Amino acid sequence: MCALFLDTETALLYDSYPKEGNWGKYEMEEAASGLKTIGLNVEVVQKPESSLEKWRSLASKPWTFDLILMNSKGYPKSFQVGNGDASVEDIPKLQFPAAIHMIHSWSAAAPDDTNTVAGRWLVNGAYAYVGSVNEPFLSAFIPPKLMVDRLKRGSPFLIAARQLESPPWKVATIGDPLMSIAKPRPRIPPTQQPM
Repeated sequence: MCALFLDTETALLYDSYPKEGNWGKYEMEEAASGLKTIGLNVEVVQKPESSLEKWRSLASKPWTFDLILMNSKGYPKSFQVGNGDASVEDIPKLQFPAAIHMIHSWSAAAPDDTNTVAGRWLVNGAYAYVGSVNEPFLSAFIPPKLMVDRLKRGSPFLIAARQLESPPWKVATIGDPLMSIAKPRPRIPPTQQPM
């Protein structure tokens, strides 16, 4: 139920895919623009900047991102971050709970195992996770732009990540099924008394 109390204010979009071919459909620029229209502070990392060195630099301190959209290639215990493979040990701690959408085959093969990609994200603070339990092929994933378009219309996060016109195909969703991403709401500071 933590999703009721967590606003999304910041997002990291990490794009390790090439711009050509079918990979290009999963670019992050249009998704970033869509998230900015609802008031999110968005950081985009894409080629040529996306690299193992860049990932490790970002992961060297706890993350403060509320939403993480990432595309990668790899296996249950490793993921490509541009020019090299990161391991589960390279997954950062999360300073705040985060919702994560990871376009990556095998990332959720064993989410109860902290030595796998999804397992490490979950133990490090993810409260919602979308990832693949096997090799579903790239077309099983929703392009980030389409996912953000659905989120902007009020679709819950886990539903927005699903192919709606085909049966489920090896993409797992973990978390509150009604959690949504919306414009951040103003909060009363804890020191201010309500009137």
